[in-house]
Parts: sequence; C-alpha cells; structure tokens
Amino acid sequence: MKAHLVLIGLFLPLFSVPAISADSKQCPVVNCDCGAISDAQWRSHCVSREKKVIEDCIANQGNPKSYCGLHGPAAFPVATSLQPDKKPLVIEDNDPAIIEKLIATQNWSLDESFNILKSRESAKQYGDAVKMAGLLERDLERLYQLHRQADAVYKQQERDDVSKVTDAFALAMTDRAKALREYAAKLWQSAASADSDKNQKAQRVLAFRVSRLAATVYEYSGELYSLAGSSIRSAELWQAAAEVSQILRHWEQETENKLQHVTFYQAQAASRLHRATYHLIEAGQDDSVVITAQRAQALEGTLADIADTSHANHESAEDMRAIKRGSR
Repeated sequence: MKAHLVLIGLFLPLFSVPAISADSKQCPVVNCDCGAISDAQWRSHCVSREKKVIEDCIANQGNPKSYCGLHGPAAFPVATSLQPDKKPLVIEDNDPAIIEKLIATQNWSLDESFNILKSRESAKQYGDAVKMAGLLERDLERLYQLHRQADAVYKQQERDDVSKVTDAFALAMTDRAKALREYAAKLWQSAASADSDKNQKAQRVLAFRVSRLAATVYEYSGELYSLAGSSIRSAELWQAAAEVSQILRHWEQETENKLQHVTFYQAQAASRLHRATYHLIEAGQDDSVVITAQRAQALEGTLADIADTSHANHESAEDMRAIKRGSR
C-alpha cells in the first residue's frame, strides 16, 4: 500500500476498463498488456495510461502517437528494442545436445566477430567495422533465440536444472552486453583525441552503433533472467539498458543534437525503466518499484508525441552513409 500512495500524483486519473475496451476497437494495434501485471493497483495505472495512448492513436487516424507507460512484456507500442513476438517460438530441434552444440558454435563465432570488429576499427577501416557490427547484431539475436529454444525444450522435458541453465545463459549474455558497452565508451573517448575530423566522426558513428547493440543485449539478458524466474535480476538488466539510452541521448546532444533522436533515446530509456518496474512488481520489491516508476515518469514528463521509431534500428547502410558524409 505504501508504494501505491507515493505515486498518487504521478499518473493520470483512473478510467474504467469497459470504456477502454470500447475505444480500443478503433485502434486495436495498441495493447499495453496491463493484464500481465499481477498487482491490481499498478495494473490500474497501466490501464489509465493505455486509455490515453488509445485516445492519441484514434486522434491520429489509427496510428500510435504515444507509448505505453508501465506495461507487460507483450505491450505495444513501446520504445524498447525487443518488440512483442506475434509468432509462437518455433523449436527447430528438441535434442538438447544439438541445441547446446549450436549455442557453443554461435558463441565461438561471436568472439571471432568481436575481435575482427576491434581490429578493423584499430586499423581505421571504419566501413568494415560497421559491417562487422551488423553481423554481430544478427548473430547475437540468433544466440538469444537459441537460448530461448533451449529453455523451452528443457521445460518441455521437465528438467530439474532448467532455471540454472537459463540463468547461466543470461549471465553469459550480460557479459557480452558489458563488453560491448565498455568498448563503445572507449570508442567515444578515443574520438576526442582522433588525428582527424573524419576519423573522429567515424569513431563516433561506431560508438553509437555498438552502444545501441549493447543496450539490446541487456534486454536479451533481462528476458532470459525472466525465463529463469529471476525477476530482480531481469529488472537490473532492463535498468542497465535504460542507462545506455541515457548515455546515447547525452552523446546525441553533444554532436548532431537532432530533436527527433534525443526524444527517441529519452522515450527508450523511459520504456526500459517501465519494463524494469514491471519485473520489480513481480518480485514484490515495493520500494524499488516506486523509485524506478518515478524515474520513468520523470523522463516521460517532457515527451509529447511518439518519436520516429525507425531511429531505433539504424541499419548498417545508415551508419555507412554517416561515415561517408562525415556526420556525428
């Protein structure tokens, strides 16, 4: 109850669920997955914000214009890298030995690709470095999906150690996210003393790319910890992803300072903190719930309309063009 009282002034007035259901028919794409929130009072906060998102969507000819606030894992629209998966998980092979071999191979490949990325950057072959970052992004997503597949197979087979194994997957993925984040910070620092304006801008482009990837991998880690039943650890990783969004916003303000990009990173940080709040609610961490929810709401305070969500991905081609035109 204490957690709820603290937040009385932070959220919009509550509305009835039936009214929201009627409005949602005019904008069915919006679904903040409020039903996934186990606490009734916090679920009401989610429902209240969902109504506003639906109203904004209706006023915008059926296109979402604002993001969900506090939300469940299947929510849309949210500014997180991970979007709700509309398709069921496809188990390509239910033989644990084969899946484990695929995971080991993928991990080896990722280690090699990361080393090549760093060597290309060190040799000032920035175009090649961006391409390697793109390969890393693809292969890290593949590894995440293999981890999910392994978890599903082990649970299907009712293995006693499934939580322990998935927890180990999450820890290994967290280590990769940390390595990427540290490398991105190093790139940003190196750019300050680059020997030419062109090299400085290229290093900054790469720093942005690697940071965005690090944040996505933190999200992967958070979801794997959730599968392992560790809501507190999941919340910590979602908070780490939000921290990277804040760093990216700061970097953007120091360079091109495009309002669209700054706004997106701010919205992304808020969305990630909202997901962390969801997991803290599940873990029964009342005090942490309040603090994290307040941080998310503070970031949202100046956000009006939805940012250009295409900025979330930044394909390799966009980064290559940024290097050629000398932006950042």
